[in-house]
Amino acid sequence: MSEIVKNESKVENSAKNATKKRKMESNAGFARRDQQWTRLTGAPAWDLQPTPLLHEFSGRCRLFVANLPQSVTEDSLRALFSEFGQISDIYIGKGNQFSFIKMDTRVNAENARQQLDGKPLDGRTLRVRLAAHASAIRVTQLPPLVSNELLHLAFSSFGTVERAIVSADDRGRSLCEGIVEFARKSSSLAALKKCHSECLLLSSTPIPVIVTPLESRDEEEGVLEKSLSLHSNDYRMEREVGPRFAEPGSIEWEMARKWKQLAEIETQRKEQLEAEFKDLREGLRQQMEALKVEERTRVLREQLREMENESQKLCAERESRLESERRREEQRRQTEALLRQQEEALLRGRSDADLGSLRRQESELRQQANALQQLLDRQEAALRSMSDVQPDFQSQQQSLPANLAQTGNQFLTSMRSMAPQNNAPPPQQFQPPPQPQYIHHQQQQQRGGMQNSFKRNRRF
Repeated sequence: MSEIVKNESKVENSAKNATKKRKMESNAGFARRDQQWTRLTGAPAWDLQPTPLLHEFSGRCRLFVANLPQSVTEDSLRALFSEFGQISDIYIGKGNQFSFIKMDTRVNAENARQQLDGKPLDGRTLRVRLAAHASAIRVTQLPPLVSNELLHLAFSSFGTVERAIVSADDRGRSLCEGIVEFARKSSSLAALKKCHSECLLLSSTPIPVIVTPLESRDEEEGVLEKSLSLHSNDYRMEREVGPRFAEPGSIEWEMARKWKQLAEIETQRKEQLEAEFKDLREGLRQQMEALKVEERTRVLREQLREMENESQKLCAERESRLESERRREEQRRQTEALLRQQEEALLRGRSDADLGSLRRQESELRQQANALQQLLDRQEAALRSMSDVQPDFQSQQQSLPANLAQTGNQFLTSMRSMAPQNNAPPPQQFQPPPQPQYIHHQQQQQRGGMQNSFKRNRRF
């Protein structure tokens, strides 16, 4: 017996350790997911990938167990429900009247509900049902093109999302409402508070979503006969008469007609109210489209104004660039003109210096010619006194002045071609001396040396 107790204690300790380990891992997983939460920035949401759903230990796997005996403990509940799957959390309410148990999968939770609901435990009949999701919210007024992935992306900024579903009809068209199930209660409260104080937009359509707590409905199991109080007076009185059609003219028929009329009035009022709200929504939608057009017009005008300003800036820059190019061209022309003037001044100075040197050379030549003429005059005077002059000397005497004059004129012509054109008076032509009657051999030698000097100056 003691060994059996020891084995049971070991099993319980191992189960507790496994539960603690799973809690730590789940908390670590939540922390890692919290670090991955991102702020909504309005970035384009195209081609979203399917998001994996959390099927293990989610809020859809919780069981609500009622009518528990006073002697129930966490270990006894764990031992009772562990036959159907793994258990992560067990919460027992005050007075041991009810409990919440979270299992690994929804299939195992449904199996446990089917097997244990109505089972006796220590003199009590257990009532086991699927618990409502404590962290679920309902999202209405969704745009028609919102998908499960976009809804998951939008609300994942508040916390880890276990499941995000957009309700659809039998043709797969959106009903403009959905359900978001969070892993934590704090995330759903944060989403409710944030969406109530601010406007959350899911697409380019500026229609904010409406977030409300999800009212859970059990449309699968419903209300079973065994869950009713079969021994109460209300049950007895209500079930005295079974299903039937009311007979015309009877009191039941009159009361039933009044209830039907009230239901018809309620339906008509709802339809009228729905039509009014539909008209209001349509008017608001038209205003929204008009505001969109105005906003687009304003943006286009601003863009056009910016483009005009940019065009004016470009024109101003082009004008300034052209003006700078004109200034540079004018400066270049002025610099070229100044350089040309400086070159002309330098050339003019050089020409004036060359003309002065030529004039000095001409004056020197004139002086030499005058000195030679004087020497010839003296020699002629000396030769006149001689009587023994031969006849051929007379012909040489006649040709000598002519040759001398021709050589002098050629030299002056070459000097004029070398000199620059200016307003200076032209030099006088070389006048030959009067022809002497007699010439001496020494005069011929002097004349030959003179001609050689003329030739050197001409080459110069």
